[in-house]
Amino acid sequence: MAQIEAMKPEEMAKVIISSLIEADVTASDITQFVNNVKPYGFASLAVDLPFIDITVDLLKDVSTRVTTVASYPLGGMTKEVKTRQVQYARDHGAYDIDVSMNYLAIKSGDFGAVEEEVRQLINAAGDLKIVMIPQVTILTNDEKARTCEALLKGGCKDIKTASGFGWKTEVEDVVFIKRLFGDDIHIEVSGGVRTHQDAIAMLNAGAEQIHTSTAFQVMGIDETLSYQKKE
Repeated sequence: MAQIEAMKPEEMAKVIISSLIEADVTASDITQFVNNVKPYGFASLAVDLPFIDITVDLLKDVSTRVTTVASYPLGGMTKEVKTRQVQYARDHGAYDIDVSMNYLAIKSGDFGAVEEEVRQLINAAGDLKIVMIPQVTILTNDEKARTCEALLKGGCKDIKTASGFGWKTEVEDVVFIKRLFGDDIHIEVSGGVRTHQDAIAMLNAGAEQIHTSTAFQVMGIDETLSYQKKE
């Protein structure tokens, strides 16, 4: 990776996962989104489960991957339902899937259940990469540490800090996890990364990738996304 502060837009694009996940997104929106951002070489594009097929097809001639989500954004699903979602993503050509965790178990201190769920999802994934969402903004530091320990025991080293939707990851969250786990935990930051400087701060803290719905702002370029319907 280039020196972080000096990253050019095309270098920044390689660590960005650009997303279009909203309640009112249509297939037409997805097509416009993919065609608009396809030339920029983002690491991945994140879409909801029903849009995996169209996104995979639109990206078939480039290296940008397809990310999708499970039990998103609140995590209120059983591990059996999450497993079916993981299998669907696996069978439809997604590269990775961001899975909201069992926050009820975490807040109840049942980290054995957390570990068991992670292991089941990893076993169902095949070649699909599992990225778990610990929702760091609602956890104490002790819960963050114990959650990461349960993830590693369950066979997962990749986390996405939050699902967004109002939850904002702080630089201190990244610093805390990296201080305890170093390279054993791979951090993808989501929630509140809206500008180039936000991204630089997270990368400097130890994050490896950035999830954002404002990818051009994060890259530091002045572009308008034709698919955007909302502020």
